[in-house]
Amino acid sequence: APDPDMPVTGLSKYVDAISNLFVKSASEIDLLGLESVGANLIVARWRLKGTLMLPWRPAVKAYTGTTLYQLDDQGLVISHTELWSISALDAFVSTVFPNWPGAAAEAPATALLLTRPPSARSPDPGPLFRSLKRRRPRSAPSLLPP
Repeated sequence: APDPDMPVTGLSKYVDAISNLFVKSASEIDLLGLESVGANLIVARWRLKGTLMLPWRPAVKAYTGTTLYQLDDQGLVISHTELWSISALDAFVSTVFPNWPGAAAEAPATALLLTRPPSARSPDPGPLFRSLKRRRPRSAPSLLPP
């Protein structure tokens, strides 16, 4: 889902949700890395900042994320889970109070992030793999890397 607190199912609902979340002209997302990590699993690392499409147009500070995509046998996405470099609470409070004490720092610029090894560009995907193991029914084959 484009927002962990607002899950959506289906491509058209996903596109509608993400298209109506940010002001396109005042937002950007940069791909920091894309890696196949096993049969039917892809990890994407990214950096996002933008302006929410709300009446007062609050800004969302730059943060990084890691997304784990699980694919079916036709290569279509059947699951999408992600981690952010800031908490959902921080993301929300920072839109209302941009300089609140205790807020996480804004993510470094994309150019700087790209000088780092891929594993240091965004959150570690380990928790996403562990979550996938917990959700997998006993009879389902493992899609996780060895």
